[in-house]
Amino acid sequence: MSQREINIVSAEPDGDYRLRLRFDDGTTQTVDFLPFLSRTHHPDIRAFLDPGRFASFRLEYGELVWGDFALCFPAMDLYRGGTIATLDKADSSQDVLWIKEAEDRLAAYDAGELDAFDAEQVFAELGANTGEPLRRAIRSA
Repeated sequence: MSQREINIVSAEPDGDYRLRLRFDDGTTQTVDFLPFLSRTHHPDIRAFLDPGRFASFRLEYGELVWGDFALCFPAMDLYRGGTIATLDKADSSQDVLWIKEAEDRLAAYDAGELDAFDAEQVFAELGANTGEPLRRAIRSA
């Protein structure tokens, strides 16, 4: 069964670092971003502790973003109300699944059952508008 796509249709400030989000199915969710922003050590993310910078969010294609995707969160995670609260919580059952997935993919690649694609080729096929922010992120990592 496929999961229905959820989009954010409005976002309004609801106190310091909190946004009240309304989704296309009528659901509302208030998300407090302060715990995430204050716990991160990455200076580019901590910069959003500046109230003016935090207030510069926008909606793009049903997603909540800041700047050139300098900060963004999947709409479905915000819909579930778990993005910020669960970022710091380890889930060992998920770790086990991801490790198995990675090992299975590597084994399939080593056995010649899985093709690899050059990132530049993938970006070229996606087009400059879609691939450029991701390409910049990879190059700066």
